[in-house]
Amino acid sequence: MASLADVFKDKERINWLRAWLAIDIAKSGLEHLADNEAQNIHQHIYSLVGSTCNSCSTANVLNKKPCPMHICDNVCQLIVAYEHRYKSWSWNNTSAQFWSTNYWEIAKCYFPSVGYAATSSIQDTDFYGIVSFMLNCRRFDSKFSFPITTGKPTTRRPACLLYKAREIGIAVRLSSTMKVTDVDLQDYFTTLNNLLSDPRYLSHDSDAQNAVMKLAQVVS
Repeated sequence: MASLADVFKDKERINWLRAWLAIDIAKSGLEHLADNEAQNIHQHIYSLVGSTCNSCSTANVLNKKPCPMHICDNVCQLIVAYEHRYKSWSWNNTSAQFWSTNYWEIAKCYFPSVGYAATSSIQDTDFYGIVSFMLNCRRFDSKFSFPITTGKPTTRRPACLLYKAREIGIAVRLSSTMKVTDVDLQDYFTTLNNLLSDPRYLSHDSDAQNAVMKLAQVVS
């Protein structure tokens, strides 16, 4: 086993650490957009329902057990009617008890199917969850200048920047060697920088642009 000193002499291991830092910075740059849209979804749903309830469980709602106030059933129907790109809501993540009081509980219906039940805000949601939210919810179609990838990319339909960013997160997180080559690291930085600089919305978002500046410091 290499000593700790040797680890910090290994260029590709240092690159891996820089890649992790870049992902964390990119997450901070996407948070404002993701959080704002989550609030908009929540507000829209409850403006249609017109009231609140905090006594139902997700299991009861999904098993068609009527909400005593006839609210959560309607909220569930509106979540289903809302714009999920793949019509595959992640009910394991969400708690109907908190739908009315925590907008993030509804946003989590767009997350990967497992691993996010304990998250309660954007701050404790990882990069993969946030980018998956953007990929899965059609509300974000109007927030980017590029078409969002559907399904697996092909040569005819290349991966969009969001999809590429999510793949970067997966590659770094699951690396068995905890190493990243110079070429891959540069590609990661370019992809994340281009995403955060997208002209439709993020190029005008102060959080995203602060992240761009931080990324430049990591690259140099």
